[in-house]
Amino acid sequence: MSSVNQRRLAPALAYVVALAPFSIDTYLPAIPQIAEDFASDIQLIEASISTFLLGLALGQIIGAPMSDRMGRRPTAYRGLAIFVLASLGIFVCQSSEQLLVLRLVQAIGAGLTIVNINAVVSDIFEAQDVARMFNTIALILMTAPLIAPAFGAILLELLGWRSVFTFLALYGVGAVAITAWLIPETVKREKNSDSIPEIVGSALRSFKLVLSRAPAMGFTLCGGFSAGCMFVYLQDSAFVYMEVLGVSPSLFPVVFGANIAAMIGFNRLNRVLLKSYAPHQIVPWGCAIQVSMCAIFLATSLLLEPSLAIVMPLIMFGIGCVTIIIGNCMACFLAYFPKNRGAASGVAGSIQFALGGLLGSATAIVHDGTLVTTSAGMLLSACISLAFLVGLARKFEPREA
Repeated sequence: MSSVNQRRLAPALAYVVALAPFSIDTYLPAIPQIAEDFASDIQLIEASISTFLLGLALGQIIGAPMSDRMGRRPTAYRGLAIFVLASLGIFVCQSSEQLLVLRLVQAIGAGLTIVNINAVVSDIFEAQDVARMFNTIALILMTAPLIAPAFGAILLELLGWRSVFTFLALYGVGAVAITAWLIPETVKREKNSDSIPEIVGSALRSFKLVLSRAPAMGFTLCGGFSAGCMFVYLQDSAFVYMEVLGVSPSLFPVVFGANIAAMIGFNRLNRVLLKSYAPHQIVPWGCAIQVSMCAIFLATSLLLEPSLAIVMPLIMFGIGCVTIIIGNCMACFLAYFPKNRGAASGVAGSIQFALGGLLGSATAIVHDGTLVTTSAGMLLSACISLAFLVGLARKFEPREA
């Protein structure tokens, strides 16, 4: 593969992976309007974020063995077709219940698609280069949550909330073109690979192998709970800024974008660190920063009057360091499975999004209408992330599997 193609590959992969953040972040400013239109409680509409995350997990579980046996691109095409059709369905839905069901279907399609991206990177690059490639993709990818809320606010103002899902359908069509044009097929399709029993059998064997490697699972659970910390905040972001701190819908994209700016800063720091340190040496520092910021956030929520000047920097640093943790954890995790990267990527991705959905749902169930619930949920996730790193992934010693 030429260096020119490699330079084009990172933006192409990032565009496809951005299907997930665009699907979540673009409609955040519209959540109060959707709740009003459907005469629903805002927490019920916010639950569509958790539903989407769970759908992403399910889609990756289904898509991982398909990707290994049928090929990366055929699996992505199937997922994108589901995503586009579900997005159009949401455009015409008439109730919050229909919204939740269609968001689940939409997310399954997105999961079938994005599960291929980590596998493609691992198919092409070696361990240290995998971490660098993930870092590059992440840097490009961060433009999605940076611009998505602002773009969603514009669509909301000009055309109403349903136009957001028309945009997502068009984005999915664009992803089909990008996949066909720029993303290579990196696995050889096996004969009779469409056989459902063969795919299921392959999936069970691959998942059993992946789940049996304790150090590898330590890395993916560390990354998963760190991402869970971010998803707890993400589900509550409209509540935190608009309901508690009084931020207007037009200003919301600005304060939300500050978190992305912090993630970009940590991403650049990670790129510098990777020149001198291995991925597994960087992860503990990211976990330490995340736990510290979330602990201060909880203490602030309990002891002080909430204010934008106090809460915003804590969230920025607590969420920003996720970029140090997740990419490096994924690089370490995939190094254990050079022959089963699709299945391994599916396990890691499904765990990450399932944890995000479950933690977000749990937060919604126990929510007391204050920042204490949000900050406590974030701190719990960050602490569990660190515990798995220390408990299971103490040493990085990948052996071929």
